[in-house]
Amino acid sequence: LAFTWLIRGMSGLFCVWCNLSMTSAFAKALDLSDTSLHATVLTTSANFVITGLVGWLFLRETINLMWILGIILIILGASLC
Repeated sequence: LAFTWLIRGMSGLFCVWCNLSMTSAFAKALDLSDTSLHATVLTTSANFVITGLVGWLFLRETINLMWILGIILIILGASLC
């Protein structure tokens, strides 16, 4: 029972750390970009791509043709900004 609470606590802290890291990266991107649109589009696109790859690597989610086409469209859309 104590081990379960330890794992939950560590998972919660990791979640908070990830959110703080993303917020910090977004703030830095806002500071470095010309407009807030660039920072928003790039961080959102990176979030989708990284989330998909982490799901594939660690959760054994399948990557099909629709997923690949979606990622390509996200990257192409981000490059238009």
